[in-house]
Amino acid sequence: MGRVKPSPLDREKERPLMKLATKGVVQLFNAVREQQKVVSKKLKEAGPSVIKKERALKSIDKKSFLNVLRGCADGNQASRLSPEKEIKVRFIIKNPIIELQ
Repeated sequence: MGRVKPSPLDREKERPLMKLATKGVVQLFNAVREQQKVVSKKLKEAGPSVIKKERALKSIDKKSFLNVLRGCADGNQASRLSPEKEIKVRFIIKNPIIELQ
């Protein structure tokens, strides 16, 4: 199975997919940037001690990153997004492969 160049006739079907993919990538990069800010802030607070830096790095987990990706603030369920957008974001995260017909 190889890559097939899309037909100009399928342009209308491809446009929403491209838009969805772009939004997902932007959301991912923003979440990574936020997580990097949190990590650097925790490392600065830890100071020069190697042991404290290791503890700070161990305190960062996958769940906190996913909360940032979903748009939640610091692990609580208060969302920065409107309820409709929150539902769409959760749907995209939980169902990464969407079949459009």
